[in-house]
Amino acid sequence: MRSKLVLYILSVFLVFSCKSEEQKKEEATPLHTRGEITLQYDDSFVNIAEALSQRYVKVYPNAKINLKVSKEDQALEDLLNHKVDMIIMSRELTEKERKYWDAKTKLPWQPSYFAADAVCFVVNKNSEKQHVSLEKIKEMLK
Repeated sequence: MRSKLVLYILSVFLVFSCKSEEQKKEEATPLHTRGEITLQYDDSFVNIAEALSQRYVKVYPNAKINLKVSKEDQALEDLLNHKVDMIIMSRELTEKERKYWDAKTKLPWQPSYFAADAVCFVVNKNSEKQHVSLEKIKEMLK
């Protein structure tokens, strides 16, 4: 009787611990390399958001980034109402927005700055120019 019970428990354990190869592969894949996310931003970030998302998806083909353009205040509203996963803003939150954030979520407001100080060259998408050396930048700024 006891051996049957042990055999039964082992059988149940084996059945529930079995995973398909696809499940094992997905669990072994880091989260940032797969899945879907919606990014909302102001129209002044269109070119940057498109370029960054295209590059990210090229490096991680199992990732999908949905891009959505709106005003910054609407982006914050949509983030707090779980309509989007991430937003890009060019400014700090106002006091009113901070209070709204605190009322809607228990998470502390913690922005991630990704471009605090930089030199940016905007060129046509079809431009053949891919890189600019530091020397060339210094020469252009003289």
